[in-house]
Order: sequence, then C-alpha cells, then structure tokens
Amino acid sequence: MHCPHCRQKTLEEFKIGNIKTVVDRCQVCGGIWFDRMELESIMELAVAELIMPPGAEETERCCPRDGEIMFAFKYPQTDVTVDMCKKCDGLWLDGGELTEIKKTRTMLAGSGQLEKQPASSTLGRLVDWVVDELNDLGLDLD
Repeated sequence: MHCPHCRQKTLEEFKIGNIKTVVDRCQVCGGIWFDRMELESIMELAVAELIMPPGAEETERCCPRDGEIMFAFKYPQTDVTVDMCKKCDGLWLDGGELTEIKKTRTMLAGSGQLEKQPASSTLGRLVDWVVDELNDLGLDLD
C-alpha cells in the first residue's frame, strides 16, 4: 500500500503501544492508515462506527487499500480534517492528527461534552445503503 500523502512511500505495519491492533504508517510523513473499525479498537474515545457525513469533499488522495478517491471532513467534535474511503470505510490521518483527536476528545469527555456517536450516523448509514442499492439496480438518483 502506498501513502496517500507522499504517494510513493510504502506504508509499513506499526503496532501502537501494547494494543494488539496493527495499523499502517508512513515512515516519511507520519500519517496512519486505519482499516474499518481499527481506530475504535485503539482509542476508547473514538466515534463508534464513524460514517462519512453528507458534506464530505472529494480529495485528490487515493485510498491505499483499494485506490478509490477519498473524501475529507472534520472528525466529530474536533478541528481535525480526516480522509475516508467510501468503499472500504478506511480512514487516513496525517501525522499528528491522531494525537490531536485524542487530546480534544479527552478534554470533551472530561467536561461531559463528548458525543460518542453522532445522532445521524445510523440514519446516514441506512441512507447510504439505500442509495448504493438503487444505484446497483441501475436507478440514477441524481
């Protein structure tokens, strides 16, 4: 897999602390690739079943897992812009973004303001699934 930021550097497996989850990291820029649900497995304060919000903007970055164009949006309750793949739900964090997300969400948890899962996430997943199914049937919703 190639780094979505550096584009040529190959991502290397990286074990975070004592956690059993192995993620992929770029040795050049420090970015980290999380396959679906990996971020939740290493960070207790992560959003459960993170979904891409409707306003996510297409980027020039490609998913290292499947080559699809990724979309950028603010990680819930932070100022950190992350990149996500619509196809595999993988998540790319540039160097330092994991630390910033953890720091911000820890502060919010301490003040009782942390939302573990946005209210719209379940509905959003349902809508995305319906749209994908209709598109697979050849119905154009645009």
